[in-house]
Amino acid sequence: MIPEENSPQADEKIRRINIYVGYGWHKNKTVRNDVFWNSLRTLLEKSAPKFVDKKPVAVEIHRMRASQAEPLLDGFKRCFKEADVLVFDVAAANPLLELPPKGKKAQKSFSFSDESYTGFNLNVLFEIGIAIGRDQKPFLFCPNALKPKLPSDLSGLCLTLYDLQFDGESVTHVLEDRYGFAAALKQAVKDALQKKYGDSAA
Repeated sequence: MIPEENSPQADEKIRRINIYVGYGWHKNKTVRNDVFWNSLRTLLEKSAPKFVDKKPVAVEIHRMRASQAEPLLDGFKRCFKEADVLVFDVAAANPLLELPPKGKKAQKSFSFSDESYTGFNLNVLFEIGIAIGRDQKPFLFCPNALKPKLPSDLSGLCLTLYDLQFDGESVTHVLEDRYGFAAALKQAVKDALQKKYGDSAA
């Protein structure tokens, strides 16, 4: 997110922060039609600060994935190395968000009952472990329905609970503490700027 061209700060050197997001991918979904990913990305775009200490900052949001040209393990190593901030959604892909089989129409609307959450995404839990081992403290998103089952080892991390809403076309993460998450994310971006750019971030 880069400040608008007409803003007085637009001509300053833009400092960039990379947020990498790990989550349970939905079968047969692409980056364009994955409504779950679009909801996460929109949430982070709205929550991330555009200015820190009155200086512009461009927050770029990426999926935790390898590119087509690199081995899977190398791709994940690159993501962790490039990440200034890490965000993980611990839930397994919700089957209600999968594309319907050929010949069947998608549901126009539905509610996300507790039973629709099948558990945790094991790949994401593995990635969280890597982040902790690298001393990168990630943000965690978890559906309210899965909170009682959340591993106690993750209790010390920044955890934000949510429910999902579907309006027939798009999904929205409704956070239990949206303002608290935004404040914590702003501080994480500020800390990352200090680490990345030194005194110029202050």
